Amino acid sequence: VSTQSTGIDIDKVTWFVVTPYVAQGVVGVGIGFLADYLTIKRGWQVKSVRHLAQAIGMFGPALALYGAAFAVSTPVGGMLMMTIALGLSSCTAVGHSMLQHDIAPAHAGVLFAVGNMVATVPGIVGVLSSGWLLRAFEGDWAAPLSLSATFYVIGGVVWLVCARTTPVV
Repeated sequence: VSTQSTGIDIDKVTWFVVTPYVAQGVVGVGIGFLADYLTIKRGWQVKSVRHLAQAIGMFGPALALYGAAFAVSTPVGGMLMMTIALGLSSCTAVGHSMLQHDIAPAHAGVLFAVGNMVATVPGIVGVLSSGWLLRAFEGDWAAPLSLSATFYVIGGVVWLVCARTTPVV
């Protein structure tokens, strides 16, 4: 038995679903240890570590999504690109996720919660727009994947230009 849209054997779908999230967890823990090592043992500035992690976490997934959109033609290739994208996106935990503590140490929890709440809007709109794009482009995943990749690039540039690590509040 296979799924209609991908031709993937239904018994193997679990690997396609789980693998990207396993990569996200492993890379997320790894980037945390690396960030601590760079700041504590190597003496890097916190801002430099945050910028490096955020750049990897935004531009890496963008490249993987562009790859999934235009360079792969098999379900396994698509899963590999999505695994790379989700794995690298976890690097933002050291970038923007920690930035709230840098800029507002006394209010980091509230700032993170509000930011997380606002971030659900693109998630909702993204699902709706992906469905619309898939219908408009006759099931071609290049449109929603490249649009998502483009938002990663724009967000990464804006973050790198605007992010500060000095306390504001």
